[in-house]
Amino acid sequence: MQAYKYFAKRQINGKPIEAVVYANTAQEALEKINDLGYIPKGLEKLNMLDLRIYARFDMQLPLWFNRFKLGHESEFDIQGKTINISAGGILFKTDRSLQLGITIDLMLELSETDEDIQCLSRVIRCDLNEQEKNCTIAVCFLDLTHSEQNRLNEFLNKTSQ
Repeated sequence: MQAYKYFAKRQINGKPIEAVVYANTAQEALEKINDLGYIPKGLEKLNMLDLRIYARFDMQLPLWFNRFKLGHESEFDIQGKTINISAGGILFKTDRSLQLGITIDLMLELSETDEDIQCLSRVIRCDLNEQEKNCTIAVCFLDLTHSEQNRLNEFLNKTSQ
């Protein structure tokens, strides 16, 4: 999916006001600008990385997961290793292929001294690498609390320095 960033301007009480509108298509961006009463000024195609909310950190950390089953205690018997991580999700490698959209119970080992992060996550991408006989999987966190997000961000910032 391609994303677009439109710059627009308008006058309010004689003062120029600029705005930026993000959209999935150029037409959608133009419609949003017109609805707001702005005049289109410029279009820029965006790389999807520009739309991320959380900073990504290239980091290899061990993780364990299993498919989430309501009413069953998780047994974290499938292992993976992170490629990159943010407070919103993880990209990792594992020897298992996972179906898009499923929910997994995930446990991320931060370090020997920091408490592990455990949360439900949704599989949003699964790329099979037949040569290496593994999969690259992207997940977004579903139930990470605000305090856990802060703890994860602090760990990532501290570790990446």
